[in-house]
Formats: sequence, C-alpha cells, structure tokens
Amino acid sequence: MKYVISIVLCTVAVIAQSRAADILVGPQHEVADLQSAVARANDGDRILVEPGNYLGNVSIDKSITMLPRQEGTRYTVQGRVYCGGASGKRILLSGIRVLTAVQVQSILTERLDLVIVDSYLFSFQGTQNQPLLRVELYRDSIGQASWSLGSCAIIGCRFLESNGGVLQAISIQNTSLPETNDIIGNIFQGIGDIMCAIDITNANRPFHIENNLVIGPLHFLRLTGGGLNAPMPMSTIINNTFIDTGNDGVSMLLEAGNIYYALLVKNNARIGTGPIAAITNATPSALPFVVFTNNVEGPPSSVDGSTGRPSMGSPLINAGDPDPRYMDLDLSINDAGCYGGSNSLVNYSTPQGSAVVAYMRAPRVIPQGSPVNIQAIGFDR
Repeated sequence: MKYVISIVLCTVAVIAQSRAADILVGPQHEVADLQSAVARANDGDRILVEPGNYLGNVSIDKSITMLPRQEGTRYTVQGRVYCGGASGKRILLSGIRVLTAVQVQSILTERLDLVIVDSYLFSFQGTQNQPLLRVELYRDSIGQASWSLGSCAIIGCRFLESNGGVLQAISIQNTSLPETNDIIGNIFQGIGDIMCAIDITNANRPFHIENNLVIGPLHFLRLTGGGLNAPMPMSTIINNTFIDTGNDGVSMLLEAGNIYYALLVKNNARIGTGPIAAITNATPSALPFVVFTNNVEGPPSSVDGSTGRPSMGSPLINAGDPDPRYMDLDLSINDAGCYGGSNSLVNYSTPQGSAVVAYMRAPRVIPQGSPVNIQAIGFDR
C-alpha cells in the first residue's frame, strides 16, 4: 500500500525580497519612530520594533513587514495606521497594538494585500467598495469593525463590539481577486446596533464560513446579488453557532436575496428562545443549488453563553451530519455548532504572542492511493 503526502506550508512571517534590510526602531536606536522607519524602508524590508508606545500616525505605502523585535512583546501605536497609498503592495503587521484605527481610506488602483497577525486593533475601517483589497487577519482582537473588501482570510479572530449604526462587521463586495474567501474560527461578541456580522454582495468567488461564534441581537450572514451557479465550486456555511440575545423574538441565521450560489448550509446551531428564519427574503428561483441540512436549534441552556461550547446533554451533541468527513476532533459524530468538525473553535484558543499554526486545511477522508494535500499558515511572533 502506497501513500503520497504532499504538504504545502505557507507562512505569513516574512516577505521575501533580495537585499532586504532590517530597520531597528526604538528610543535606543538611530530610528526612534515608526514613520521615519517607513520612510527609510524599501520594498521587502523588515521594521523590527522595540516594545513601547509610539506617538503619531503611520502611513505605509511600501511592501514591508513590521513586527516586534523581541518574541512575545508588543508595540503600541497611539495614532492611526493608514494603508490607502499602498496600491500594488503587500503589508504585514505583527504584534501591533493600534489604539485608534487601521484604515484603507482611499480607493485602490491596484491590488493591496494587508496581513495582520497576533495583534490588537481598536478600530478596523475601510472605504466602501474596495474590490482590490485582500485582507488576511490571523488571531487578532478587533474592537470596532466596519470593513469593505474584495477578498479575505479572517481566521481565529475576536470581534469585541461595534460602533452603533454600523451595517456589518465584514463586507465582501464585487471582488475581482482570485482567492477563496475564508472566515473561520472567529468570535463576534458583544455587537450592539450592527445589522449583520458578515455581508457578501455580488461575490464571484467561493466562500467558506465555518466554526464561527456570533453572540448578539443581530443577523449572522446576509447574501445579496449574483453568486456562483453550479457546477462552480460550492460555498459553505458549516458548524457556526449563533447565540441570539435580542428581544424581538425573531432572528436570522441567513438572509438571502436574489442569490444564485451553490451553497451548503450544514451543522449550524442557533441558540435562543424565539423562532428563527433560517433563509429569508430569498427569491425562490434563485435557490436551486442551496442545500440546508442538519442545522439545530436549542434553548440558552444548550451552550455556555460566553464560549458557545455545548453543555452536558445539549441537543447539539452528535446532531450534525454523521458522514466521517464532518467528524469531530475526537472522531465522534459531528456536534452541531462552532465546536464541531476539524475546524473546531478549540483550535483557536492559543493565547496571543505564541508561535502557532494559525490555520490548517486537511481532508478528513482520503481515497486509497490519492495524495494527501495539507495547507498550513503559521507565524512565530
């Protein structure tokens, strides 16, 4: 018997460039502030920052990596971090604490890749309709979020709350970028006047929304316009938990209007006391490729209200699809909700500041003689 294992390891720790330089920033170094370091840097350089507070705004218009000089430390920016002038660039921020906002404040003319790992952002804001913006967030904490972007990988993050009147935390619109959109293992918690956690409009790439926990009086996901017909790759909404804390008696797991997605909605859990509208406002002719199955409702006693973990005897336990490809990490039948399956929310409990594999995708069922393709993304500070 022969097995072929093909492993693809992706890292967000460096941006490769020949002749790249390291620029040290801190009171004891020649460069004392972050904006001066950016001005000195060339594409591909690293800015290594000593722990401490750095005053003023930082405007980044180059392909650079900015990270702590010392493992496990943080550096704090008291002002704003602007990336709107970085069309055609790739920016990686690691271990940063931004006490005001990270912003893409102007319309991009070329693709911008913005990667933020292991960081805290008080506010995360983007100009409406940014189809050329690719955002990757790995294990970040985000206070107030209202971003419009073209493509994303948002994995293992915690969204703490939202400004009043914000329509959505994450908005994917009119993308022209080729990547699949992944929103996996996040917690949307304490969100107040927001309309929905995730909004997708006219997406023409598949998306995977899996193992997220949403706590609040809001809609979980809204889909509008266009979409991907079969036989295009299927998008998935799998093993999410929505704890409805609203008082209106009605909540939505999925609001869909005029969509034509090949869409699998499976093994999700909605916790609350009122009725749920699972798919609402949908044009009937637009739904021939939507599969909705093994989704479970339960009372508040079904889960821990702060973590979403099923309680003893919860109706969510072993309530998901029994197919082996959806098995839990302990190889039992899939638990409905965010702790079920191989992307269980427990995977994203590692504290900030640690060297971690932020995300790994591997098949659970492999035909004999077939290659095993594993993709992993990790960082060490």
